[in-house]
Amino acid sequence: MYLAGSIRDNNLEDVEWREEAIKRLSKKMILLNPLAEKHFDEETKTWDIVGVKSSAELIFKQDKWCVDNSDIILANLLCLADEYPTIGSLLELGRAWAKEKLIYLIVPKGYKGHEQSAKMYKLHPFLHGIAAHVFNSVEESLDYLEVYLDVLNGTKPSYRK
Repeated sequence: MYLAGSIRDNNLEDVEWREEAIKRLSKKMILLNPLAEKHFDEETKTWDIVGVKSSAELIFKQDKWCVDNSDIILANLLCLADEYPTIGSLLELGRAWAKEKLIYLIVPKGYKGHEQSAKMYKLHPFLHGIAAHVFNSVEESLDYLEVYLDVLNGTKPSYRK
């Protein structure tokens, strides 16, 4: 499972939710984390990956590989509440959908991104259309996945408890 979502400089939330997912789900499946071995240098205000200076091309190609080699995408879009555009995550979701990946989204409860009119939808219909389910918190998504991953990986195929 690929842990998609924003990676904002100096925003611990973007790290912490991934670490919680790893803690709770890594015994059930392989998790791909785009932050693994990336480090932000406060002094130079640049990222490096295992000592190699990060670049847009390097990040793009590695994240694309992660999407392509995952069966499931868990995309944290909570940053939308901060009006952060998360363009990279949205592109990853488009690629994941085109490759028929199973997609779960985390979107802030009550998100009102499309409020041009009281009659319009709140969450873009494309996001609803690609997602198997939209959760309102990291906790809610991880609670679900902790149980349902056993169904998806075949270790609990029976209806019986």
